[in-house]
Amino acid sequence: MPVPQEAISELTEGFSKLLASGLFSDLVIKCGDRTWNVHCPIICPRSSFFLKAVTSGFEEASSREIELRGDEPALIDRMVRYLYSLDYDDAQLEDGKEYISKLHCNALMYALGDRYDIQGLKVLATEKLNRANYGQMYRDKKTLAELMAVIPVIYTSTVDSDRTLRDVVVELATSSTEQYSSIRKRDDFKMAVETVPQFAWDLIEKTGQFAVLDKCGHCDDDDNGRLDVSDGFCNSCGRRWYEEYY
Repeated sequence: MPVPQEAISELTEGFSKLLASGLFSDLVIKCGDRTWNVHCPIICPRSSFFLKAVTSGFEEASSREIELRGDEPALIDRMVRYLYSLDYDDAQLEDGKEYISKLHCNALMYALGDRYDIQGLKVLATEKLNRANYGQMYRDKKTLAELMAVIPVIYTSTVDSDRTLRDVVVELATSSTEQYSSIRKRDDFKMAVETVPQFAWDLIEKTGQFAVLDKCGHCDDDDNGRLDVSDGFCNSCGRRWYEEYY
């Protein structure tokens, strides 16, 4: 039978108190100028990365300190808190270097889950993205800009075989005719499809439209919009117009 929510809350609240107090800690995680006093029995069974670190015979196993280089401390903090509470705060944040939107935060948390092999974190990050109501984002320029900014993050932080977040952003971009039409007019969308060819191809497969940019890459003719349903050849110059982009 399902475990009552009250019992789950009791467990996660108890774990969170252990993290906050550091009581019984047997491992230290460091990132930047921050440290977390954590517990191997809580984190190691759920992350092969941390399990290997403390059982491999390397320095980390004897020192009981693991330094995570190249990650943002604010995001590692969310990862650690997830391991104790089964949740993390995905509100927009300032990481000391650049603004990170809610959408961007969840994409980066998914990448952390992949990097440190925390499968539940990947599932939660995906759920948080799917919970958000982006169906009317074409009405909000700021939200559209955030979506365009996160596309390269998703495509460069996941392997080609991992379609989870890629499918999410393609669905967001094409969730309605109004949304797709609005997005395609944006300069940052054009930049996204030019710099991330796989995103452009995913849009083609999703919509069945060759012209994700509404114009020929050779002669710049938009053919009054008829390129959307063409066979990939420009009716003006006769060249396969989308090769300019892909």
